Amino acid sequence: STALTSSWAYYGLGLTTSNVQESNARFSIRTSAVGSVWFDVVSVFPPTYKGRANGLRADLAQRVADMKPTFMRFPGGCYVEGDKLVDAFRWKNSIGPISERPGHWNLWGYWSEDGLGMLEYLTFIEDIGASPVYVTNIGISHTDYIPTASLQPWIQDALDALQFANGPASTQWGALRAKYGHPQPFNISIIALGNEDCGKFGVYNQNYEAFATAIRKQYPNILFIANCELSGVPMVDIFDYHIYSNDDWFYNNVHAFDKQDRNGAHVFVSEYAVTQGSGKGNLGAALAEAAFTTGLVINSDIVMLASYAPLFTNVYDRTWNPDAIQFNSTAVAPTPSYWVQLLFSQHTGDVVVPVQVTSPNNTLFACATLYSRTNSISLAVINRAQAAVDVSFDLVDQNKLSGNVTVVTLSSGSLLDENSLDLPDQVAPKTSSFKTQSSPFTYNIEGYSLTFMIIPL
Repeated sequence: STALTSSWAYYGLGLTTSNVQESNARFSIRTSAVGSVWFDVVSVFPPTYKGRANGLRADLAQRVADMKPTFMRFPGGCYVEGDKLVDAFRWKNSIGPISERPGHWNLWGYWSEDGLGMLEYLTFIEDIGASPVYVTNIGISHTDYIPTASLQPWIQDALDALQFANGPASTQWGALRAKYGHPQPFNISIIALGNEDCGKFGVYNQNYEAFATAIRKQYPNILFIANCELSGVPMVDIFDYHIYSNDDWFYNNVHAFDKQDRNGAHVFVSEYAVTQGSGKGNLGAALAEAAFTTGLVINSDIVMLASYAPLFTNVYDRTWNPDAIQFNSTAVAPTPSYWVQLLFSQHTGDVVVPVQVTSPNNTLFACATLYSRTNSISLAVINRAQAAVDVSFDLVDQNKLSGNVTVVTLSSGSLLDENSLDLPDQVAPKTSSFKTQSSPFTYNIEGYSLTFMIIPL
């Protein structure tokens, strides 16, 4: 034990528990004598991912790492805006000792201590081998805004954030990053200017242009993401789309980007999910998202980035359904939608291969890619029907095949099936294989399924 004093002081200790997981455990602090004791910050951490100080819970972080994401959009969407600007995420308040971070109220209904701050986000993104896509507030919240003529402090804040992430250690904010243990830059190359702000208060276009002009002057190679398809506004590199609807919408819009202007800005589908009839994340929602994702893959010459949202939910504080990963204090349960994202991430090659799908009842959806390095084809097939179906696969101009085909299948008996903390693997991928020496060949695709076939040529 350590004697307390009349001044604020930091106290830390390591705790070793018995090898028992208890989701309702409590952490108690007691004094040895009667008196008044003031506590400002109490933080209890299990071992963190890669042992990072003030890092992330290892099992949750590992689920994200397992997806092998190429990028992470951070620190959020509406979270960045705030219901009011006074509640917006301000990155400078999220760095330094956690005891000195003031925190802020966020519109999802809780107080954020900002323990997961700018440096923690950037470090985690680097740890999982992804690239950071930073979302900055451009003076617009859900209920108020900054006129374009008064934006300079907000613009400077964004420039300072980029210097903190990208600047050499000889700069003001780069030096602070180095002081906190990361002398090398993180290299943000894409920044989103606002979130879902198009049309708000009639200032988005002007605010966007003011931010873009100032940032491009100092960082000419950074790409800008606009919240919508802006017309007449310069310096728009990427358009952002947020899509939440029912499963029929996703099936009916698989080809939504087939006719996208190839001479215009690229596409970022930064938030998409089936949110109607999806339960807490069921198989039916996941299969519709998978079908839609085939269209994103096929159009990847113009669709530059795509990400499911939201990523996490604490089961004791659900504010949105569904989310990719459910958890409590001791357990984690990925939804079928999580597995869809993981499978497409892990089994999409570097060259799109044309696919022609013949499906009388429009129940089959597919896309294919080539892994140039391994000379193999990855073929994704979604069967939205209940009945299994024998499908003939004909690889044009490829009569001879090398042998073992790896098959990864995500399926279940009902579209309503979902995972929970009690049944975390009710809907999870299963891997098998079969041998074939020639094309065409026939394979039985399960009902209600997403099937990936990795075919060596």
